[in-house]
Amino acid sequence: MPEAPEWRERWIERAGSVAAYREAHQYESERDAIGQRPGRGAVDVRQDWDRAYRALGEPEDRMELVGASDATLRRMVERYERETEWAPPHVAGQLREASESLADAERESLQKYIEAMEAETDEQRQELEETAEGYEVLTAALAEDVEKLEQVHAARSAWHEYTDPARAQAQEAQRQLELREAVEAQVREQQQERELQQDVQQPTLEQQQADPEQLRQAHERAHESCRTLTGEELAEAVRTAGRATEILADREETRQMEEAERTRRDEPEVVRAPEIQAPAVEVGGYEVEM
Repeated sequence: MPEAPEWRERWIERAGSVAAYREAHQYESERDAIGQRPGRGAVDVRQDWDRAYRALGEPEDRMELVGASDATLRRMVERYERETEWAPPHVAGQLREASESLADAERESLQKYIEAMEAETDEQRQELEETAEGYEVLTAALAEDVEKLEQVHAARSAWHEYTDPARAQAQEAQRQLELREAVEAQVREQQQERELQQDVQQPTLEQQQADPEQLRQAHERAHESCRTLTGEELAEAVRTAGRATEILADREETRQMEEAERTRRDEPEVVRAPEIQAPAVEVGGYEVEM
């Protein structure tokens, strides 16, 4: 409890709102203060829950998610899992190492050519030139790898930015599911204790739960530091990056079309006033418009 009087009064008021909800609706869980948001049909209970939720100081933008059904939360998790299926590999580390190796090879090649120009004998000069040529071959190969890795890294960065909302939503949805499972487990345990006390055996129903391990694996699969890619693996990563770029472009085009359609629907319809033709009168045998 805060020590300052003004904060203490506010704290007591907020704690009272939560306590009132728990008491009025017989919510006794020790793991979750107010539980899941009631459905839209329970108007009064839902309003009480909303007041208690705000009293807890929770952000408004999480209210709908906290009130979502288990099926909706599982769909949020599954949506992000589908997004990870077209994620380009994580190559930031390999790109950094390849870029450093390229710079080293270019530097060594130049140094060997300088040493060849200063060589005292033809034999030394030829040996140094051959070494420099070897570095040039290595430089060309590394430059090609760096170009491919940059393409994969750019696609990966775009994918990561695009899927960030779905990723954050899936993580929060998974936390909500785990919290509800803990609360339901506590309720089942309390129910079993009461049944044992009453010496009554009741069958229990198992509910489908989202597998937190499944989301964790999807998250790690999309964010793990990829091992060094070579040959066909790097070529496949480039193809994956190309597909990801196409998917992002298609979705952006769809978004723009939908936004243009919404803008068109929201524009007020302009109603033109009917044109009124002036009457014509005859003057001196000629018709003249007034």
